[in-house]
Amino acid sequence: MLCDAVRQGLLTRETVSAVADDLVRSKYRVPFEPGAFIRWAEEKGLL
Repeated sequence: MLCDAVRQGLLTRETVSAVADDLVRSKYRVPFEPGAFIRWAEEKGLL
């Protein structure tokens, strides 16, 4: 959903990265460390 928002131009990479960092801090299970969402998404071909 976050990657879709970036690709559709609805949110910036910076905004989505901040949301992803909030998810990490809230103990939501994600496959990346704080500050690493964009790199992870690019490596997976999602962005």
